[in-house]
Amino acid sequence: MDTPGLERGARPLDLAMNEQVAEAARDCDVALLLVDPGAGYGPEHEALRLRLAEQKTPTLLVASKCDLPAAASAAWPPPGVAADDALRISARSGEGLPALIEALEARLPEGPRLYPEDELSDRPLRFLAAELVREAAFEELAQELPYALAVEVVSFDESRADLVRISANLLVERVSQRMIAVGRGGSMIRQIGTRARAGIEQLLGRRVHLELFVKVEPRWSRQPSRFRQLGYF
Repeated sequence: MDTPGLERGARPLDLAMNEQVAEAARDCDVALLLVDPGAGYGPEHEALRLRLAEQKTPTLLVASKCDLPAAASAAWPPPGVAADDALRISARSGEGLPALIEALEARLPEGPRLYPEDELSDRPLRFLAAELVREAAFEELAQELPYALAVEVVSFDESRADLVRISANLLVERVSQRMIAVGRGGSMIRQIGTRARAGIEQLLGRRVHLELFVKVEPRWSRQPSRFRQLGYF
């Protein structure tokens, strides 16, 4: 199944993400279609909703950022969508999240437990730490480097019971992107590190010494073998 919004000739990373979305949509019990109503509900959203409907996947349309005026005042739900299948939420304030959880529970089928109760993920800690660094980078950089940045954990030392030492590279494709990620006098990379370290310490339950470096690696997102090495697919 093709995912609307990605054109022919897109870079390999986009195509791989496209296939991951398609696979997840085929296998999921309930689909959440997240929309920024301030930016508008477009043809690509409607096309994906209709494809999910064709394969009889229960689908909830979720309008995000409802704490912002542009989103709060936008028309919702879109034409042709039942009010029960369209919700508004704010990740920042928590508004609408209880209703979303309730709607999901009502639509999810009962089934056996697939993983032990204390198992949080099937991914290794190195990967989760890298994702927390990448999340921190996205939050600090806002829209400046949306998908041009990856994180590679170079070392992950757990030899001490009270401290984990992590060294990681932020991979960008151009020198100009490196300048943005580093910031004036290293200010941006320090902010990213501070935010990421707090998240990793919460995950691991231990103190973390985190070293971050920004490395220019042209065309990393165009090399399938490289983003597989990074653990993304």
